[in-house]
Amino acid sequence: MSLDDRYKLVRMLKLCYNCLKGKHFANNCRKPKACTVSNCNVEHDILLNSWSKPGFDHADTQPSVNCAATKGSMINICLEIIPVLVKGRNGNSCKTFALLDDGADKTLCDERLLQKLNIASNPVTFEMSTVISSGSTIHGQEVDLQLKAIDGNDNVS
Repeated sequence: MSLDDRYKLVRMLKLCYNCLKGKHFANNCRKPKACTVSNCNVEHDILLNSWSKPGFDHADTQPSVNCAATKGSMINICLEIIPVLVKGRNGNSCKTFALLDDGADKTLCDERLLQKLNIASNPVTFEMSTVISSGSTIHGQEVDLQLKAIDGNDNVS
């Protein structure tokens, strides 16, 4: 979501900008200030922080978004998320975000992406192991997609 869309959603759901829970305003929130961006004095969650001018769509131009944990001056990147253009063999394409997982040996996408691209798929069964489960059988769909970073020219199949 763009920053404006996140603000609209929080406002529509009548949530506190600081803790993202309901029934109170940020100036009455009992939780400590949630935004950890240096020199930010606004009582809001870091997801509502603007690194650019209001109304500017940060998601369209930011080459990568990192969900990070900070401790002192060291930053540990937990998730690397980048905006990408996904294109199907039928020529349909859309912008979305990709989570880069160096530990994965399979590339997965949400079924809603396939519906939005309106592309054909083939049924497939595969094994998947995670931190909490080993060798689960998954029934899914196999597709051929091209990905390109929004800020780059290199394609990935």
